[in-house]
Amino acid sequence: MKKLLFITVFAIIGLSANAQWIQTSLDTNEVFVMAAKGDTIFAGTIGNGVDVSFNNGRSWFAANSGLTNLEILSLAISGNNIFAGTVAGAFFSSNNGSYWTAINTGLANLNVEALLAYNGYIFAGLNVGGIFKTSNNGGIWTDANGGTSLNTEPVNAFLVSGASLLAGTNNGIYMTPDNGNHWTFLGLPDTIDVKDFAINDGNIYAGTSGDGVYLSSDNGNSWTPVNTGFFNYEITSLAVKGNQTFAASRIKGVYLSTNNGSNWAAWNSGFSTYPMVQSLLVIGDTIFAGTLGNGVWKTSTSALNGIEKINNNESNILVYPNPATNNLTIESLQKSIIEISNIQGQKILQQSIQKGKTDIDISELAKGVYIFRLCSNDKTDVTKILKE
Repeated sequence: MKKLLFITVFAIIGLSANAQWIQTSLDTNEVFVMAAKGDTIFAGTIGNGVDVSFNNGRSWFAANSGLTNLEILSLAISGNNIFAGTVAGAFFSSNNGSYWTAINTGLANLNVEALLAYNGYIFAGLNVGGIFKTSNNGGIWTDANGGTSLNTEPVNAFLVSGASLLAGTNNGIYMTPDNGNHWTFLGLPDTIDVKDFAINDGNIYAGTSGDGVYLSSDNGNSWTPVNTGFFNYEITSLAVKGNQTFAASRIKGVYLSTNNGSNWAAWNSGFSTYPMVQSLLVIGDTIFAGTLGNGVWKTSTSALNGIEKINNNESNILVYPNPATNNLTIESLQKSIIEISNIQGQKILQQSIQKGKTDIDISELAKGVYIFRLCSNDKTDVTKILKE
């Protein structure tokens, strides 16, 4: 058993070293939503309009000409066109945001929370008024609520699943098979506030505000909460890459699952503090995180092979900040024993902790890399801590 644990430890250490979050040059804006057209990335911000990167996030340029409101709530791509939803209407650009045109004729409300290009239409989810659609790039919008009570719901997110369109609202999920002519309320409780969707190999994930993540494997007819490992259930964004599912928490950074949400592990190495992550975007082997106040961060997903070693460990802890200077904060779901060793394997500290939050004084430790272990119920979580 000791030999097996030794192998597992170094597999996880190697993973941690190669999957660090790095802040891009867009480092201060409140990034609320992101979208991509090929290699071009659009970041919609609260108060600073749209920023564009043509080189994988290394440099960014403001693209706001024609925008009369700079609070961007939603983005959608359709061919060479990009659409932006703001608190004061929808806008359209055919030249990567070099110029925007207002497109609001027919909209019942100008607070555009969600946008999606689907089946020849652009769908808009409104804060008041439900769902509208356009087939001519916003020349005219028409009601797409199908005569249902959707027109009273704030609509936050859309998802295409097979031949159906799903809409996430403040009160559950609706589905239409015919471009919004008819809607059906799905099985998620109508008290659930749905903020985002993701789909992976027939599995639909719904991220909610306060209720974590729900999973459906039957096209939305039934839903199961899948929240083991979360320390905060306020999910703002979801993304998938292969068997990897990512969930952004408003106050606890990013989580990762490789087993359809059965277990989640915090994945925040490189963040100086836990950022308020509002949006996630996967392009190739890179995942981007849009934060409220710290701009856009990115990391590689290619280094995550073998992450199931963490996801299958049910002790589930948070250790922060990392890097740390004087104190470490540990959040554990159960009573545990912590060990801190130096990189040569010499044990520096061992301490029992209770369920909940514990602060550890590391001010006397020399600067460098330390191995942190938390043991509980014959399980061991391992991570690497940098002492500055």
